[in-house]
Amino acid sequence: MSTCNGEEILGCAAEALEAALQTREDMGLAFQKVCLVTRTWSGRTIGDGKFKDKDKSIKPTPIVKKHDFSVMLNPGGSVKQGDRIIQKILKKYFPLESDVDTRVKDCPANVEMMYKIGDALFNVIHVTEEALYWDVQVRRVIDARR
Repeated sequence: MSTCNGEEILGCAAEALEAALQTREDMGLAFQKVCLVTRTWSGRTIGDGKFKDKDKSIKPTPIVKKHDFSVMLNPGGSVKQGDRIIQKILKKYFPLESDVDTRVKDCPANVEMMYKIGDALFNVIHVTEEALYWDVQVRRVIDARR
């Protein structure tokens, strides 16, 4: 009979999850690079002037699932065609919800935060917390200025 406590079990599970994601990446099975993007505009507000992006890669690369259909989720959420679910962003590296939810960033008026998957930009729709990781639903940014 095991004498492990809950924290030890979570620690072992966290190590195993990180190893699995890293192995997936090492084998070339992490097909899409995922980054958090901080976009700073030269003007006073978003869209004013020119922008400069600063990318922060999320490692190990999380799993990205694309939805090719629209569905309703409970409670009260929805996934639209083209949405992505970024799965298993490890809490070890992003411990707070505010680390992964770009909607809650306290940024200056000329700064916006988004996700980049491959070369496409996405805004956060919903964040789900699990014991060891975050899942983030994102929707593609459609804006002629970008």
